[in-house]
Amino acid sequence: RAVKLIEPLCCVYTLERDAGEQCAICLEALTTGHGAWRLPCTHTFHEACAMRCFGARHAKAACPVCRYDIKRCGAGMPSA
Repeated sequence: RAVKLIEPLCCVYTLERDAGEQCAICLEALTTGHGAWRLPCTHTFHEACAMRCFGARHAKAACPVCRYDIKRCGAGMPSA
């Protein structure tokens, strides 16, 4: 599953204070105490949302927002 490939390439952390931004999947606020994933493309998700999205049976190793190929993270960021 994609989650095993993606998780080591992300910044996975617990929010120590409100982030002032939204989860790019569920659009709810990222608040204190929530687990979060920041992908190499800088999109951020609640940990539970990321696990649901990337843990799906046929999930791709790509950001669900911008489609950045996370497997290429060592090759640099996508051009805008």
